[in-house]
Amino acid sequence: MDQYRFTFKSVRTIADGFESTLAPPTFSVNGEVAPLAPLADWPGAGGRAPSSPGKYLGTGYYHGHAIAGFAVFPLAVEDGSLILLEDLEVEVSTRPATDTGEVVRRQRLRDGFREKVRSELSSLVVNPGLSGSYRLGDVRVEKDKGGFRPTSFPSLEGSPVDYVIITNDDMAGAYQTLADWKTEKGVPTVIRTVEWIAANYRNGSDPQETIRNFIKDAYAKWGVTYVLIGGDTEQVPERLARSCFPTSAGYNLPTDLYYACLDGDWNADHDQWFAEMPGGLCPGNDDLVDLYAEVYVGRLPTRNDADVALLTSKIISYETPRRFLTVSSAASQLRQSTRPGSITMPCSSLGAITKEEGFRLTDGRIGSGRVANDALALMASMMPLAKVSKYASKAKRRISALSLKYS
Repeated sequence: MDQYRFTFKSVRTIADGFESTLAPPTFSVNGEVAPLAPLADWPGAGGRAPSSPGKYLGTGYYHGHAIAGFAVFPLAVEDGSLILLEDLEVEVSTRPATDTGEVVRRQRLRDGFREKVRSELSSLVVNPGLSGSYRLGDVRVEKDKGGFRPTSFPSLEGSPVDYVIITNDDMAGAYQTLADWKTEKGVPTVIRTVEWIAANYRNGSDPQETIRNFIKDAYAKWGVTYVLIGGDTEQVPERLARSCFPTSAGYNLPTDLYYACLDGDWNADHDQWFAEMPGGLCPGNDDLVDLYAEVYVGRLPTRNDADVALLTSKIISYETPRRFLTVSSAASQLRQSTRPGSITMPCSSLGAITKEEGFRLTDGRIGSGRVANDALALMASMMPLAKVSKYASKAKRRISALSLKYS
């Protein structure tokens, strides 16, 4: 961005004789009183506050697209009156960027990726049509005919990867079940450990930056969309972001956004603190933190194989669709049955299936023939018991004794 200008065209007075007062002091969680921030541009007895109807917040990058952020202040105090700026115009002049070395860009073209980004930009900016003017530079890689065969390092060779699990050596084997499940679902997944990354990848200023360097390449060259941190902070370290609110003493806040927002280094002033934000109580520091995420990041705070097995089973159970059979498919399965089996289907379908040719309700257990024994009892495990009981009452049979018989 080169220049910007705010212009208001119509103003309406909301209240006259407006008197402003200072807010009460803010207390930190340990009872420390925060100093009052100065009121910028406060005019005193006359003038307008804030003096400008808007403020430039900086430029971030979302999948290589530059986004300039602005804060707009529609309310102001002028000569003791509260006014509303009803019609505000923001004029922005842009020029080609000269230094975008810290911006991560996709190198491998994935089907649907550009369309997805443009759709998301339409909800973030007021001029999404300009996204078509970007020269992204990603290239299409021919699909490997030999199945899923990713390279050891992120590369434009080999298969694309959608999902990366980052854990440690001790739990890598346990996470393989989850990786296999995701791959079988059509989400190609690989596992890399913090030990492998430290031994084989370019080192950053600390282990967190080294891991992030790997994720940057995985995003750019494999086309990764999802990153799972497999381990608690002792196994895979988090980034500590600096906050000076509510006191200038400062606090370190743990966050994994560092692994999702891949542009910049989160430490522009190269001191010991990361993610210092402008305009706060940290004097003179701004790490130019870009908070537009390129990948989705989650964490499973596992510490051992038992934790991994438990959470993996829950994920697989949640992602496994429940199958409710139609009348025709249930009838087909019953006809092919040679022994008592289990069929799960909605109770409302039971009456319909008995009307299929060759089916009838019986009042006893059938030990031979083509039978689905105790169908209602089996359905009770999936459907509300009251609904099953209501149907059984109408049939004047006990749930455990009803069977579907094919003859």
